[in-house]
Amino acid sequence: GGEAASEQGQEEEAEDRLKEHMDNLLDKSAKARQAALQSLRLALSSKTLSEFLLERRLTLTDSLEKCLKKGEG
Repeated sequence: GGEAASEQGQEEEAEDRLKEHMDNLLDKSAKARQAALQSLRLALSSKTLSEFLLERRLTLTDSLEKCLKKGEG
């Protein structure tokens, strides 16, 4: 019913936010990258979207690596 649809909608919304944060890890702005890291940390500590993350683990790892390299400059 409606409760399951609502829960699925919330999960999709959370996944969309995580995708956005992952994209922002590669932003040119250090502030945007820092905000993305903070948001990802909060999202991951509050709700583990294990299937979502498993499907994107390489993307997330790659983005985090590039984000950290940008910070070295």
